[in-house]
Amino acid sequence: MTGYISDTKCAAEHAKSSTASGWIHPKVFESCAKMCVKDGSEAVFLTEDNKVVHIDAESLDKVLPHLGHKVKLSGKIDDGRLKVDSISTVSW
Repeated sequence: MTGYISDTKCAAEHAKSSTASGWIHPKVFESCAKMCVKDGSEAVFLTEDNKVVHIDAESLDKVLPHLGHKVKLSGKIDDGRLKVDSISTVSW
């Protein structure tokens, strides 16, 4: 899957957008997502069609270094949460 590591606050504010790339601005996205997570917003995976997928607790250590990045990951959704097997940043 290709998408973005964001946070619930940013994702909720832009939920009506049809695509994530329609509202994500690479120059400010990373710092904004990091600030929001630091302030308590939950890290999430955004699909390219702007769907929010919550991340399981065991995968957070893999995901947090990619906060605010466009990523490619493999994993599966179990009980509504994404379990990440591997993740890497991809270019915008």
